[in-house]
Amino acid sequence: MDRPVYETKAWRVTFAETAPPDETPYVVVLEPDRAVAIRRPVDVDEALAEAPAGEPGNGIDLIWMPPAVGSSQDIERSLEPPPRTAGESRRPPIRANLRSSRVVWTNARAMIATAPDQLADAMDAVIRFTLAERHTIELERDMTEVWPQIEAFKALTHRVTRRQLAQQSKIDALTERATRMKVNLLRLQAAVEQLDPRLTSGSKRLYAELVLQAGVSARLEMLEDPVGFAGEHFERANTRLIEARNALTGFYLEALIIVVLAAEFAAFFHAKL
Repeated sequence: MDRPVYETKAWRVTFAETAPPDETPYVVVLEPDRAVAIRRPVDVDEALAEAPAGEPGNGIDLIWMPPAVGSSQDIERSLEPPPRTAGESRRPPIRANLRSSRVVWTNARAMIATAPDQLADAMDAVIRFTLAERHTIELERDMTEVWPQIEAFKALTHRVTRRQLAQQSKIDALTERATRMKVNLLRLQAAVEQLDPRLTSGSKRLYAELVLQAGVSARLEMLEDPVGFAGEHFERANTRLIEARNALTGFYLEALIIVVLAAEFAAFFHAKL
């Protein structure tokens, strides 16, 4: 009996909060954020034509190489980013190798080399890892942007001037941002643990290897203290602003009461004359 002949194939996976009415989700991801992945076939040359350095937008192209196809070196070379220019940062591909599957992942597309009967598990792992890695990168960027704000408003943690009361809206926004960062961190940690009972063992093993090669767990551990500190810092600044505003309001009320009492006393004294 002749074995089926497989060839290299590609799919474009896009993410959405809910699936379009005429689409069936290929994968439903619960952590680090609920998302549905929609898979559509594309030509392999089209999947490889995009510039590796470009932003992937909302999706990722997955290129499957069955073991019988042969060498994957050409596809792997196409995933490599071009040489860096001065001041430019490029992330090298993330490589995960198991006995039954091999993945070369970039933020725009990924190559999966595995047997046909293990492709579904491999794609599930790569799709879930894509969301986890992107959320980790986003959290790292958030923390980098928040550090200067911590420095800028450090004085609010111990004293507040009347002029600084005008910073309340900024501190409110930063407090909310720090809270979102904490939530994102906790959900990423849950994603790394892979607690969803629907996950297959094959998908979990490949996902864990991708997480290991990308250093996601170590990066999240490094973010834990800074994210927690940011939340405490802006909550403390917010508390000081509220206390200062309440104190100033109380001062004005006391002053108003004194003025009213003085006016009543003056009116009473004038009536006695």
